[in-house]
Amino acid sequence: MPRRRRFRHAQHRPEPSADIHQPALANGSGTRSSTWGGGWPESPDNAGDNHLRLCVRNLPRRISKRTVFHAFEDFGFVKDVTLVRNKESGQLRDFCFVTFTERNAALGALEAASVGSVWLGSRLVTAEPARPRRSAARAPQSLPTVPASPAESVTAEPRGQRRRRRGRSSGACHADRLPAELLEQILSLLPLRYQLTAQAVSRRWHAVVAGLLARRSEILLDRDFADAGERVSMDSDQMRSLLRQATGLRRLHTGPAHLCPFDAMDHITAHCPNLLSLDMSSGFFTFSQQRLRRLVRACPLLEDVTLPSYYVCDEATVLVLLRHLPRLRRLQLLPGTQLTGQSLALLPGSLRQLSLPCGWLSSEHVRHVARCRQLRELELTGVARLKTADLAAALAGCRRLERLSAARLGPPPQLYLPPEGLARLVSLDVSDAPGVTDETLRRLPELAPALTALNVQGCDGVTESGLVHLDRLCHLQSLDVGYVCDITDHVLYRLRALPLRELRLAQDATGSARFTETGVVGLAVALPSLALLDLSCVDCISEGLVERLESDLPDGRSLGVYVGGTSLERCGQPTSDRIRLLRYITVPGGRRLLTAEQLWNESEEAEVPTIADWRRPPCEWRPSHAGGRCSRVA
Repeated sequence: MPRRRRFRHAQHRPEPSADIHQPALANGSGTRSSTWGGGWPESPDNAGDNHLRLCVRNLPRRISKRTVFHAFEDFGFVKDVTLVRNKESGQLRDFCFVTFTERNAALGALEAASVGSVWLGSRLVTAEPARPRRSAARAPQSLPTVPASPAESVTAEPRGQRRRRRGRSSGACHADRLPAELLEQILSLLPLRYQLTAQAVSRRWHAVVAGLLARRSEILLDRDFADAGERVSMDSDQMRSLLRQATGLRRLHTGPAHLCPFDAMDHITAHCPNLLSLDMSSGFFTFSQQRLRRLVRACPLLEDVTLPSYYVCDEATVLVLLRHLPRLRRLQLLPGTQLTGQSLALLPGSLRQLSLPCGWLSSEHVRHVARCRQLRELELTGVARLKTADLAAALAGCRRLERLSAARLGPPPQLYLPPEGLARLVSLDVSDAPGVTDETLRRLPELAPALTALNVQGCDGVTESGLVHLDRLCHLQSLDVGYVCDITDHVLYRLRALPLRELRLAQDATGSARFTETGVVGLAVALPSLALLDLSCVDCISEGLVERLESDLPDGRSLGVYVGGTSLERCGQPTSDRIRLLRYITVPGGRRLLTAEQLWNESEEAEVPTIADWRRPPCEWRPSHAGGRCSRVA
């Protein structure tokens, strides 16, 4: 007997007739269904009722349930539409199942598809009766179905069907069959962005990624979602799902403005009760004092809070932070904060870093800083009308202070520093302070013997007699004496005894430098630890400096030199790798004289400023808290 020809696609199959019988399972009455007109293959899902299913093939790549439903509802009431996805890739396959409630409706749809009158998109679809599901796959494991004889096995499951069954994968993908420990290790190597995507592969992958997120203690969205070729962003649902699964989160950095949704602050309040550190400086949120109050109440363990950079704090905002966060360790306010200091009476003793660059800060309220016994860093830049006695009382209680920024303060440092000194102070910034004199530099080795970084930039009261005492700071590694005119070759010679790694000698428009090129070369050669030298806008530098450094520097040395605003700015890079010319000008525009080339451009005329332009008050642009727009504030 010749073998019957097999057809692969449904549209090439011969039409059913009385002579060709379709293999079917036995129904409840014990009869067999032979053709489409005489009977219907019943599956365990529709056995005993009139719910009939069709298998619709040749579907487009992109299709929805609504489209299939509207295409087949003309033949009768459609109960359900089931789209099939690929378990490995998650993409839609080219067939689906349509379930009707009436037999006549299913037969009408079947006849219409057989004559080629059913279109979905740009494709002509075909339909066939849905094959019954295998009962062995759905049978309970406690009662396995075992055929009584080989003949019954062949009758229940044809040979072609068994062959197709052996070639089909039983799992979602091969990686889903890996051991639990190996799969968890592989998924842990993925960035956070792809871990969230991998949750849609299977239930097992979803459980493994959920366990990784629950144990995650740090999320830096600017790093975890960084993509050089694509602008990645998160919507509100993704942010809520991420924070809901990260139950052990301790540190969160929201990242740039385009990454987080506007209501991210509300999600943090609802799902991060154990948060210790929160950085919102680069984000753009719907921020208000009410939302901040809800946040600090929901996260009482917060130790580090960085508010958005566009938000201008006031006394009420600082009061909310200090009242509800007893474990606060860092309080950093931006310049321009309208703070008088009344809220400083609530400063916690656990504070480690305090930044108060507030010009309106009252002098008597600075005394409350003495309550912070664990303070490590203190910044009081630009505080006007600060009295020496109040600042000395504040520093008397901060024995563990390591960094102090007192730029543009009037009191002399030797008067407000404790008489016994600060043994742990390693960094001191007194730039542009009128109270810094030669007496300050003479007593500084006694008041801060462990100093490693010193900034006396722009201190006009410092002369050569005070600069020669800097060689007594035995641990000094970074020194900034820019805009100080009394630096001579003798001062540079005395600095050779220090382990300097960075030296800044930039000059401004107040006067010319008194040191020479020979003194600079001698210092650079004699200091083996020197790695960075700032010579911006120094008029005594010529093109011969590079040649002398290349010939005198020993092998193995590497020196970077800022040459912006000098004659070396237009020179090319040296042939030797030991010298690197950095053409960046470190001197601000307000401190240097603009040349004719900088004032007038050859291609277009520059607009000459008038007296009204110079007297016009400066303006700044601040984003609106509600709508996110910028408003001009004078």
